[in-house]
Amino acid sequence: MNDKEIQSGEEPEKPTQIKLEIQTPLEKLFFWLLVGAGFVLFNGIIAMIQDGRTGFSVSMFSIGIIFTLLFWSLKKHTDNFYILDLPTRRLFYHFKFFFIKRVSLFRSFSELAAITVSGQQNRNKSHVWWTYRILALDKQGRVFALSDDEKSEDRCKMLASAAKIADITGASFFEIPAEKIARARNTYENFEFYAVEHRGIDSFIDFLKTFAGVMAFLVATIAMVMVFQAAVKWLGL
Repeated sequence: MNDKEIQSGEEPEKPTQIKLEIQTPLEKLFFWLLVGAGFVLFNGIIAMIQDGRTGFSVSMFSIGIIFTLLFWSLKKHTDNFYILDLPTRRLFYHFKFFFIKRVSLFRSFSELAAITVSGQQNRNKSHVWWTYRILALDKQGRVFALSDDEKSEDRCKMLASAAKIADITGASFFEIPAEKIARARNTYENFEFYAVEHRGIDSFIDFLKTFAGVMAFLVATIAMVMVFQAAVKWLGL
């Protein structure tokens, strides 16, 4: 609140729009491709240090640089998020990719049935931890995320945000217990969230998705290295 508002006793204007930041699948794809490109570049540098300027090491290093710059640029110039527009009571989707920018209607508030915070179990060889994100459920039974995955320490703050979104939109708020996963169901023609335990198959499915993505990237990278190496040899560089 500024000095003018204090002297006049006026309250600051309430926001008419609320921005909901989220990493969309496209942004996540560019991020992991950037990580993979960095890995290729790192291995190219190691190969050049150990073996000198061979066709393979030059190819790895060059492709690593090209892909790193490419995916960094794609990630930097992609910005997607949701907008809660209070006057029109609508949820808009903001899409930006380089010079392409579009704001489109995603859902009206009246189409939203429920809001909750759902958990996701993560694990490695020695550690198990949970992350949480805000989910929305529309009256057609479709579930979509309204936030990124956050640490378990932020769960209480996320619950407060989810309850606020539910209050603004008129959707029902369902509080899912900690370390539980939210699922959607149709009960007497009303869609709602309910809590389920984490299943081992969930982690396996997530692993398969990650593994398939990594393998596809590695295959594409190896193919590019082979083509680049052949071009270097043909040009006599």
